[in-house]
Amino acid sequence: MKNLLLLLVIVLINRGLYSSDVYAAPIKSCIEKEIAPVSLNIFVAEKQHKAHFLNELKLGKKITIVTMGTSLTGGAYRWPDIMMDDWLNKEYPGQVTLFNEAVGASSSSVGPDGNNNLSGLGKLPVVISHNPDVVFIEFAINDAYLPYHISLADSKKNLEKIISSILKANPGTEIILATMNSCKDTPTVMDANSSRPNLNRYYQGYRKVAEAHNFIILDFYPVWLNLMQNDPARFDRFAPDGIHPSLEGYRSVLLPLLRKVLDSDISD
Repeated sequence: MKNLLLLLVIVLINRGLYSSDVYAAPIKSCIEKEIAPVSLNIFVAEKQHKAHFLNELKLGKKITIVTMGTSLTGGAYRWPDIMMDDWLNKEYPGQVTLFNEAVGASSSSVGPDGNNNLSGLGKLPVVISHNPDVVFIEFAINDAYLPYHISLADSKKNLEKIISSILKANPGTEIILATMNSCKDTPTVMDANSSRPNLNRYYQGYRKVAEAHNFIILDFYPVWLNLMQNDPARFDRFAPDGIHPSLEGYRSVLLPLLRKVLDSDISD
């Protein structure tokens, strides 16, 4: 009976009526679309030095992290919480203290509701008071927001002032810059993208400052942009309002790249 079935399959293959590829290819495609991690290989193109603070943690030392930025860092869904809960607190329990000084609707020089004390420049005294070992900075996405009237030159100048102020107070502080996600207009945030027509140019400003100072840059933008353009359904799932990633989005997109760039023990 087995020999008869085998003979039948061989005959069908020869006649072009059966091919395992007809069934295997769609099944594989569906699985990959559902569970495959976002590819990082094409986005970590240039080698950077690895994070000093991680070397300190691996030596058993305690460190203080401060994060500065917008609602992407300090809003309802905060990527520093994912960094701490899913990585640092698990691998280095009790060694890391985090102060998240990011403020929703803030930029490098303009704060929410006109309160510039809550901008990046305005928060400097508080940031410095924590005596941080490392400071993460991201303001480009709101510096690019047209109603704030922050030019590309002013965005760079403000960033440089934030950096110089931190380093003047504590020259040993490690500075890590970040570009964040791409945006799209949605019914929830109707101008998420259209109010930031030059977003990548502001992100490019962060890249140039990082290069000039030999700082680490967490360049998340190309990953998010690739996802938005090539897998829009997944982007919508990870950033439902078009601008603020969910915790799931941060876990799936941001955290793997964060670890890949910062941790020398993560293989390429």
